[in-house]
Amino acid sequence: MSIVGRWVTTVAVLLTVGIGSAGALHAQVLGNLLEIEPTQAAPGTNEHHVSILGHNVEDIGGYTIVVAYDPLYIEAVDGNLEGTLAELSGAEFVNYQDYPDEGFFILGVLLDLLPPYEGQVIPAVPELDLVFANFICNIKPAAVAVDAVELSFEDGLGSPPLSNMFVVGVDSIAPSLTSGLIEIVDNVPFVRGDANLDDRHDVADAVTLLGVLTSEVDPPTCLDILDINDDGAIEISDAIYLLSFLFQEGPAIPAPYSTADLDPTPDDLLCD
Repeated sequence: MSIVGRWVTTVAVLLTVGIGSAGALHAQVLGNLLEIEPTQAAPGTNEHHVSILGHNVEDIGGYTIVVAYDPLYIEAVDGNLEGTLAELSGAEFVNYQDYPDEGFFILGVLLDLLPPYEGQVIPAVPELDLVFANFICNIKPAAVAVDAVELSFEDGLGSPPLSNMFVVGVDSIAPSLTSGLIEIVDNVPFVRGDANLDDRHDVADAVTLLGVLTSEVDPPTCLDILDINDDGAIEISDAIYLLSFLFQEGPAIPAPYSTADLDPTPDDLLCD
């Protein structure tokens, strides 16, 4: 194909992705799917991570994702491709736009936009659920009033109106869509660092934490207990942090430490 012909094809795909126009979608192809992974979060949680999964039975050169949410309970922070196959494939156009008043966001992705037009695509991998996008949001305190908040795929939103679709060649293909829920859970009191639940902090807690990391010890029902450095993850660095605090005059264990209390820095680690 000539350079001019390749550019015409690219422009046609770009308009389809919308990243401009919202023309009619072609019929669904069985096996093409977008799905919002269900999660759990407590009211007041910041930067909660939701994965948008998918699989495709055809090579795709781009896609558009349109998701609605209730702005009474959700504050959108970001939509991105971190850790996705599109990022690894070097997507050359990524556009995230949030509409906080209306309560929806649109993410447009095109893999091959710029010269030398190497034909980047996401290959067909129908047997795998791939992460197509990440949605980062804050769970507002008002969510305490509900059991769950829905994230729903919605077609025809925005101006011009856009729909959820895959780009196959120069065609817009409508995938099957499965919306998801963020289950709202209680933020219960706990004591950070008391990994073996004996009401004190000592080296046995570091041993317990390491046992959890190696699957030799069952984790407590409140995972936040093990997040000793309060970075939102459970890693060997938490055991090191505890040992430094106990034996090397290291930094204090973040609250709640001395007595059981609610987490002042809510994250995705849940307490049951």
